[in-house]
Amino acid sequence: IAGDPRVIAMQDLGAAGLSGSTSEMAHRGGLGIDIDVLHVSRREQHMTPYEVMLSESQERMLVLVKQHDVAWLRTVFDRWDLNSDVIGTIIEEPSFVIREGADVVCHMPLDVVVDGAPTPMAPSRILHGPGPTGLVPELHWSHSESLLRLLGSSNIGSRRSVFRRYDHQVGDATIVKPGGDAAVVRVDGTRRGLALSTDGPHRDEVWWNSRTVAANAVCEAARNVVAVGAQPIGVTNCLNFANPEHALTYYALKRSIEGITEACTALGVPVVSGNVSLYNQGDSSSIPPTPVIGMVGLVDDVERICTAAFAGDGDVVALSGPLSESLEGSELACLVMPRHGAGESVAADLPMEVAVQSFVLACIRDGLLRSAHDVADGGFAVALAECCVLGARGCVVALDEIDTASDARRVAGILFGESQSRFVLSLPRDNLQRVSELAARHGAPFRGIGSVGGDRIIVTGAIDIAMSDATAAYDGALTANA
Repeated sequence: IAGDPRVIAMQDLGAAGLSGSTSEMAHRGGLGIDIDVLHVSRREQHMTPYEVMLSESQERMLVLVKQHDVAWLRTVFDRWDLNSDVIGTIIEEPSFVIREGADVVCHMPLDVVVDGAPTPMAPSRILHGPGPTGLVPELHWSHSESLLRLLGSSNIGSRRSVFRRYDHQVGDATIVKPGGDAAVVRVDGTRRGLALSTDGPHRDEVWWNSRTVAANAVCEAARNVVAVGAQPIGVTNCLNFANPEHALTYYALKRSIEGITEACTALGVPVVSGNVSLYNQGDSSSIPPTPVIGMVGLVDDVERICTAAFAGDGDVVALSGPLSESLEGSELACLVMPRHGAGESVAADLPMEVAVQSFVLACIRDGLLRSAHDVADGGFAVALAECCVLGARGCVVALDEIDTASDARRVAGILFGESQSRFVLSLPRDNLQRVSELAARHGAPFRGIGSVGGDRIIVTGAIDIAMSDATAAYDGALTANA
């Protein structure tokens, strides 16, 4: 029925159930609405009008048609074995009228219902976290051992044991399966595809660093869809928090929304939907603030997509984006200093983020790359190793910064630091000049650092591990101790 001229308006039932959808639909038209709850189908008996109007039962749509089109609409619903009820009418008076048979149980101006609610302003109080800790991690392992431990950690290793339990090829439309940066499904009847990814924080710093953490989650989710060749086109969010009437929770919620807004504005991606789940707590504990981001991207041509896996021996391995030496907010810092915390994540440089994403997307659309993978948890070394493991190919790379680093801690920061706006790429050697020119045009840092091939992962002067060891650590992250 979508697009049929007989349908005047249509809206899904979400938050606040019938109360939200009916009042919003009428208010947008500058009219009123009169609902009789006795005509609303329900699963439970003895529901009050209050309960019927606020129930958030799923899979329901509100449709507005002329009186003489009701029979046609019900025929369509019957054809699909769907229940339908005529529950009310639009009225000239801009009021929200709820009846239970002959009894009027609510009669309010629609302006008050839709726009008149006061904005709640709970007192917000900053939880002053450690900030940048200034603590220098005492590295207990070699860089090779650190990489293996990170690949085998529950926050980084393979999720295959989870997603293999579910059918992710329904309708045979899945082009890129789960396990990389983003999944891609074909848009039926076209050459287009939709890329899908989610991201969110998993460290306590979100209590005091929520704006940065939420903005970074948006940026990483966008990088994930860009890495497969998709233009980010929409965001949904799930804001999971405890009691917002408590000052600390309210502060984290407020700052998370600000961070999402800031990043989405910079990337030019609208927030098209979302969900807020509050009061997630018990008598003695509560969940940490958890803003989760879902990102959808549009692939123009599914014949030109990338995955994270290295795909060709002899290809150039390249890095796009900045390097830093900070381990603040990193997974390695969490492993080394679990009692002190990891510190604060490095905030994304949003203009740099835009430049790097635009560059990588242009390269994929022009068919210049063989693989692309964003740098996230575990830093550059983990991203590099993931490309190797997923492609079953080793690599040899070298970074000038490692040659000039004065001590092992600085090298660890280069390898495992988690600064934003970075991709590990691979490309045929013949494409190197064109990719370099595109990088300059977009203002994105870019350099070739090595080549694909062999059965070891080698970062000259720092890391040398067998592919078999890296694969075993990564694949066993969730199952080794199960």
